[in-house]
Amino acid sequence: MARRSLARGALRRTRPILRALDNAGSSGAQIATWVALGPSLLPRQWWMTAVNVGLSQAYGYLVGEGVVGVARGAGRLARVSSDLSPRAERRVKAAWQGALGVGTGAAFLLSLRRQREIAELADTAPVSAVGQAAGLAAGTAGFGAVLLAARATTAGAHAISPAVRRVAPKVLVPALSTGIAAAGVLYASDRFLVRRVLRRLAVQAKDQNARRAPGRSEPLEPERSGSAASAESFDTLGRHGQVFVSDGPRRADIERVTGRPAREPIRAYAGFLEDREIEETAAAACRELIRAGGLERSAVFVLTGTGSGWVQEWNGSSIEYLTGGDCAIVSMQYSYLPSGLAFVYDRQTARRAGVALFEAVERAVRALPEDRQPKLFVGGESLGTDGGLAAFSSAADMLARTDGGVWIGTPRFTRMWRELVASSRRGSPEVLPIVDHGRHVRFVSRPSELTHGAFGEPYVEWESPRFVFHQHSNDPVVMWSPDLLWRAPRWIREKAGRQVSTAVNWYPWVTFWQIAVDMPRSVTLHGGTAHSYHSELLPSWAAVLGGELDVDHSDLQAVVRAGLVPGR
Repeated sequence: MARRSLARGALRRTRPILRALDNAGSSGAQIATWVALGPSLLPRQWWMTAVNVGLSQAYGYLVGEGVVGVARGAGRLARVSSDLSPRAERRVKAAWQGALGVGTGAAFLLSLRRQREIAELADTAPVSAVGQAAGLAAGTAGFGAVLLAARATTAGAHAISPAVRRVAPKVLVPALSTGIAAAGVLYASDRFLVRRVLRRLAVQAKDQNARRAPGRSEPLEPERSGSAASAESFDTLGRHGQVFVSDGPRRADIERVTGRPAREPIRAYAGFLEDREIEETAAAACRELIRAGGLERSAVFVLTGTGSGWVQEWNGSSIEYLTGGDCAIVSMQYSYLPSGLAFVYDRQTARRAGVALFEAVERAVRALPEDRQPKLFVGGESLGTDGGLAAFSSAADMLARTDGGVWIGTPRFTRMWRELVASSRRGSPEVLPIVDHGRHVRFVSRPSELTHGAFGEPYVEWESPRFVFHQHSNDPVVMWSPDLLWRAPRWIREKAGRQVSTAVNWYPWVTFWQIAVDMPRSVTLHGGTAHSYHSELLPSWAAVLGGELDVDHSDLQAVVRAGLVPGR
């Protein structure tokens, strides 16, 4: 008898948690699913669909419950009641849910067509129907798990409310009970899940950084950090630093391509060490630049890397071929974290590193007599762009202190990007804004746009210093921003991106997550789309360095591509 009583008690406690979905919440979740299956910037893999669907269903459930709760309250105040019998009400609800199910099926089939369209725009393989279905199922299961956790929290709040009632005013008991239960769930989730995952990722990143880059060894040239002549040992440069100093053309490679005498390119680099501050690392990189003879070259290029120190090889190789090796490139590592984690959790370190590195090099250059100072160029990609641009208070400051630069995939939260877009010519699209008729700064998504705006409008003569902001219209790193949660961005309203489906629309909460989930895949696609910038950087650097804008660089691009080894 006691066992039966305990079983009945357990069943009574779990019944609120395991009850069927409310009609209102279920309706909101299904409608949100339709939106979640809609197009974003990139074709989705199954896990991308799962995350979008799960988060959207949770949002739709809350909205549905909230709307119906308000409607019921208003009905009670107005003394409006339903004349339907319970049986008729059940039939109406069943018919409604059936219609919503048909709508979900139609939304799924339409999503397959949209995904094929987006795959064509990104020039990649379309997503399979099986993968999309698996993502839909996994996302729904994830939403179910979150809903169970929320209901368990509510049940916990009811369980502790008698104890709370003894020490708190009656009117505050529901809020306090729910707050205490929710805090307990959040604490447990953070302590036993979130922190452990983040700690594991950080440890993995640190271990990977400590492992020598495969196929790389200490450079023989004294012009490179990590060589026998360098004060920075090869093993301290980190995985991506080792790739940077090992890869790239040598003097003989440049002479073979150009047919002209060349100099041995200089690559200076300092790795991230736990007992060395960011400013000390920047100073070490600058010392490497000076040691290798970088200040005696015609041009110095300060390239700010991504989170774990990765430097775009198309940047370095393009510069070295175009200058005949008469250049010095300097960069540094400022974190173990990969770009994705640093992008979310550690932007300030990137900015601190960008400021420290540029100012260290600038001081060294400006200390020389004016007639002996090399030209000073800047560049970076992704988080490195946000960090590199932090060295300047404004675009005018950048124009005054440098001789040009190429910024790649600039995150939307970057202060100077926002200022330039805000000052762009009225009518020019946000994906390719026109700033001061292209006099010094030009936004491009492909090389042909170096000479004209998004709609073919010609620029004025390009004056020095010249700057290029490379951004593909389907690059989620550029197009994502926190305000997508509550506001439609210009680029969606304008529908001017040639790589973006015109079916992309904005919805609160949902679009924020759709674009965010696009980010991890954006770096895996081929060059020329999403967050992958490759051969198009060569003509951009040629233009910034003063080359003719209509020169066909296809032969040189092929040579550079053949010599590249992926470093990310």
